[in-house]
Amino acid sequence: MGRGISEVLTFAVVVAISPVLIVAVILMLFSAVAVGSLTIAAPILSARLEGEHARAALDSARGWLTEHNAAVLGALFLVFGVDLVAKGLPPLTS
Repeated sequence: MGRGISEVLTFAVVVAISPVLIVAVILMLFSAVAVGSLTIAAPILSARLEGEHARAALDSARGWLTEHNAAVLGALFLVFGVDLVAKGLPPLTS
């Protein structure tokens, strides 16, 4: 029985430090950071690359967001609330 456990542990250690797994984790982290930074990078890059043309579009988006700030925040809080309730109910019902 002890030999079986050691074989499983050896396999687990080999899998945990395999180069394929390490590369996969690095790619997942890089893609998460890249997707997460798009909300900041996209307007900045757009303003730098397109100049005045982008400024009109960004000013229009800023105006819309300013005008509809309450609705945007309400929708955001609604999504967060539904997610919180959905995650909180299963432990209470089991």
